Amino acid sequence: MRGHGDAVVGQSVKHAVLHAIYAEFNARIQSEALKLGGTVTYLNEAEATKIGAGNDAGVDRPWELWKSQALARQRH
Repeated sequence: MRGHGDAVVGQSVKHAVLHAIYAEFNARIQSEALKLGGTVTYLNEAEATKIGAGNDAGVDRPWELWKSQALARQRH
C-alpha cells in the first residue's frame, strides 16, 4: 500500500468502513483546529484505548445509514 496514503482495517467490512469514514472526518476536524492556533490536547493512550473499545459497539446504526445512502446514489 506504499504511496496510497491510508490503509484501514477492522473486524469486518462494517468496522473498516466505520474506521475509514471517521479517520477522514477526524482529520478534517484536526486540521481546522490546528488552523485556529492555540494548543490541541490529544487523547493519551489509556483514553484512546477506552474510546476505541466503545466505537465498534455502535457500528450497525451508521452502517445502515451509509448503506442506504450508497443505494440511493446508485439508483440515480
